[in-house]
Amino acid sequence: MALIRSATTATGHTPFRIPVPIPPARVVLPVLAASAISCFALTASYTDTKAFHDFPSALTDIATTMSATGSAAGLALLVAVFVIELAGWQAFAKTARIREWAVGTGLVFALSLTIPAHYDGGRHAPPQATPTLPYVAPQYRTIWFHLFMALRYAGFALLAITAMAILLSWATRVMTRTAQERTAQERTAQEQTAQDSTQAITMPESTGITMPDSITMVESAESAKSASLAATFLPRLFHTFSARNVAILFGMITVCWLPWMILLWPVNIAADTIAQIMWVRSGYVWDPSSRAVDLGSTMNDQHPWLDTVIYGFFDRLGLAMGSEQWGLYLLAVLQTLAIIAALAVVLSYLGGVMRVPWQYCAGALAFVGLTPCFGRTSMAIVKDTTSMPFFLLLMVLMIEYVRRIVAGERLGPWLIVGIVVLAVICAETRKIAMEIIAASFLVFAVALRGRRLISLSLAVIPVVLVSVITAIVFPLLHVAPGGRQEMISIPLQQTLYVVAKYDGYAPGMHPTDSTTDSTDGGSTKPLLSDDDRAVVDSVNMCTTSQLRRYLLIEPYRAHEIGSADTIKDLCYDHTATTADTARFLMLWARLGVTHIGDYLHAVPWLRDPFTMSSYYDEGWYVRWGWESENPQRFILPEYHSDDEGAEKSIPQQYGAAIYKTLAHMPGVSFLMSEATYAVFVPLTALALCCLAGAERRRNLVLFTPWALTILTLLLLPGHQTRYTWTLAFGAAIIAAIPLMRLPRKPVNLKDGERTENE
Repeated sequence: MALIRSATTATGHTPFRIPVPIPPARVVLPVLAASAISCFALTASYTDTKAFHDFPSALTDIATTMSATGSAAGLALLVAVFVIELAGWQAFAKTARIREWAVGTGLVFALSLTIPAHYDGGRHAPPQATPTLPYVAPQYRTIWFHLFMALRYAGFALLAITAMAILLSWATRVMTRTAQERTAQERTAQEQTAQDSTQAITMPESTGITMPDSITMVESAESAKSASLAATFLPRLFHTFSARNVAILFGMITVCWLPWMILLWPVNIAADTIAQIMWVRSGYVWDPSSRAVDLGSTMNDQHPWLDTVIYGFFDRLGLAMGSEQWGLYLLAVLQTLAIIAALAVVLSYLGGVMRVPWQYCAGALAFVGLTPCFGRTSMAIVKDTTSMPFFLLLMVLMIEYVRRIVAGERLGPWLIVGIVVLAVICAETRKIAMEIIAASFLVFAVALRGRRLISLSLAVIPVVLVSVITAIVFPLLHVAPGGRQEMISIPLQQTLYVVAKYDGYAPGMHPTDSTTDSTDGGSTKPLLSDDDRAVVDSVNMCTTSQLRRYLLIEPYRAHEIGSADTIKDLCYDHTATTADTARFLMLWARLGVTHIGDYLHAVPWLRDPFTMSSYYDEGWYVRWGWESENPQRFILPEYHSDDEGAEKSIPQQYGAAIYKTLAHMPGVSFLMSEATYAVFVPLTALALCCLAGAERRRNLVLFTPWALTILTLLLLPGHQTRYTWTLAFGAAIIAAIPLMRLPRKPVNLKDGERTENE
């Protein structure tokens, strides 16, 4: 397609050639038009939510935001996009399978870039590298608004498809070449071994042949070895899974994270952790959902009891040492070092056991060491980081479990015990982990042909052990059980939204109590039968007017619903029985068939992890949360906090400025964005796994715990970036799945048979 243009003289000679491939105009012009649309998508925004009432107003508002980058930056952006799309369309035209996956993944990524995060007036918004587009109320969504969003999507889709075509084409080519080279090396090694075993080297004295001096041979070998140490350090580091290599990796990551360990002094704790420490320190325990006081309890299981014990222990340790700051800082540092150790094990295991190329492992080492969000978030004391090292180690054991089953190797008791122990610890430090682990082993039982009974046992045993521990620990430590409102918060929110919007009056209310305003589709005609209303009444305590106020069912609203916290905390009836909850869930499922749009509208924050806007940050402060309970009476009273904000330590003041700068820096901001790990990394790894051939498609089962983790994001009552930290810290594992080499079971073994070493 590319041509070499030449300049000719009047005599017909060609004195010089331009050594640059220049595509024909029929290629350049469409790509240039596509690049212009993509640049529009990258730069266009709006500030006035009412600007779309006519074309001139909309265009004026959009043009203002497009010019914010400046003319020089705009030209550079256009050139860069043109080069990417020109190269991308060339790669796109080569292979049909790459075209299919480039289009599929590109369209999904374009959605992530186009659809804005939910907008609730900034009340629940996490830090954002890309400002969220203001919420446009339904009455202002004219044809110009929809045309603007469609054009943005088209521009992002063109750019994402071409970029993915380049990435997938390059990655599959590298994977194929690496696999061929490794196969050739293994074949050569096998042939050499066979030759060495069949040849006996004899040197009779009568031949006159003399052996070289042994000292000279040793000196030559040592000289060659020392000369190649630097060049082979990284290949050797990832060639073997050993304690030595893990220790080296641990030290390297620690050095990279040391600045964040200093800048987060003395501690970084938010509402959940504050409540847990206050329970231990003061003995005053309340239900974080209902705010009711739990008399006679030492803690509430809405936050995992094991985390509460750990946090309380280090807080008291600091007090015993004479400095609460040092006690909590010790906890943060030990927690961070544990995460570093787990990541070191992950990287060494990938290279040494799963035979992932050392180049990838070296890149992953630089990635986890230098990307700011990892060192920074590890220092935040919260259940998500406390459980992180155990979760990462469990993922390693689950991969090893699959590897041994596929290879027909002996599982061994320590592998089984390790999985069970880590699963229980994960469940006791972060509750949602139990569902992910149990469901993963159920999938393994179906997808893996061997050891199905063991897989089923590993899905059940941790659940049973957690139940037994709960039965023992709760009475012993006086732990108040958490309510079930957390588990049904999404169905509760969606059902009550539909009831308040369409039903004439809410459960437990007289028809005269309902509003007759016909706003947002409201109707005085009852939506529910008497039996259905009784079902809703059994779990709901709020009136119609309260529901409509909480759920923003009002005309000309300027923002979206922020979370399900208000409904689950204020409207859920804690006296509801298990049977009441079961009947309510059946009603929720039935109403969802005819009110899908309303169900989505009731939970707008569920799309946030999949939109390219938020970046990872827990907030820079020493202590902030539960100001109504006056936590500074007990926890680090030297630092002030109130409803408007919280005080930073001096190191945190510098750290906040540095971190925010990095989070908004081009390139770095992509590596710190939540959607990168919730959408881009998993989907790209899935595409490569399917493109790499049948040998790599066997690795698809390894996506199971990560896919389930992504699905659990649809069950959360609100959006916080820490809910996807497991995906970010596990990105090195997810991206390596297409590169992992699962061994084949020996052909002479049938399912259920064992190798000789068993």
